[in-house]
Amino acid sequence: STQFYQQFPSKFLCRLLSIPSSITSRFRQFSTASPNINFTIFHDKSSLAVPTQVYFRTPSDLENSESPLDHDFKSAKSPVRIHYDFNSGLKTVSRSVQVNLKNSDSSNILPQQIRKAVHSAVTALNDEKVEDAIFFVPELNNSISSLDFIKILTQSIPLSNYRFSKHRAENAPSLKSVTIAAPTHLVQESQTDEVQKIINQEQTISGNTNYARDLGNERADVCTPDYLEKESWLLQSNNPNISVTVLSSQDLLKEGMNLHLAVGQAAQSPPRLIVINYNGDTSSKDRIALVSNLSSHPNS
Repeated sequence: STQFYQQFPSKFLCRLLSIPSSITSRFRQFSTASPNINFTIFHDKSSLAVPTQVYFRTPSDLENSESPLDHDFKSAKSPVRIHYDFNSGLKTVSRSVQVNLKNSDSSNILPQQIRKAVHSAVTALNDEKVEDAIFFVPELNNSISSLDFIKILTQSIPLSNYRFSKHRAENAPSLKSVTIAAPTHLVQESQTDEVQKIINQEQTISGNTNYARDLGNERADVCTPDYLEKESWLLQSNNPNISVTVLSSQDLLKEGMNLHLAVGQAAQSPPRLIVINYNGDTSSKDRIALVSNLSSHPNS
């Protein structure tokens, strides 16, 4: 579930799930969960003409507000509040989605709170059938910088937007495009390239995470060992740093891997061992091994 992924720090996800951005576009064909994410710096908020705007409200922000509505929002059970503006006409109704960054310690907002708030916002946007939204970077005044906030935001939006909708189109998320906006006093023009690099990396990580989710959620009679082998060869064909080795049933028998063979001996798709090697940094001597098991279902 989305909540499961929210508990992990971005460094963990990056270490285990990051795959080169050169093949990210292929992965996104498998999932509709990854909206297009853009970034902009603004001097005047009125120049941003996106009808749905998302604001993150900090505990101190709500505490210092003189609005009775904000005082109610501070203690409300729901972390999301939506305001509608009909002044511009019913055909162009604008929404203001406010998200409460709840915390018992108002001086310190933690990354997991941001992820939880983003998940609440994305859920609300999909409930409202919103396709385009703009997320404003808040001023947190704590250990999380604006760039860190953008990093968490870019990673969390696609993960929270995930729906496995391959077989049920009505379950597909409505959110298709997101703009992250930061005022000039939080992000300078000279940092634009750095921000874009962060967005590209986090979209790669979250996009590939959703790709793995799609594989895990696929029916057992579709995502067979044969299906996964074909996916592995596609990875190799799309990136020169990836090499694939597949041990067939005969190879497993020669290697004495009888337990592996025994588990899948009744399956329609014979068992095999797929080894995917990624050598991104040829100068590094570090090796990380990830071992996973796909039990061969009798119907596979």
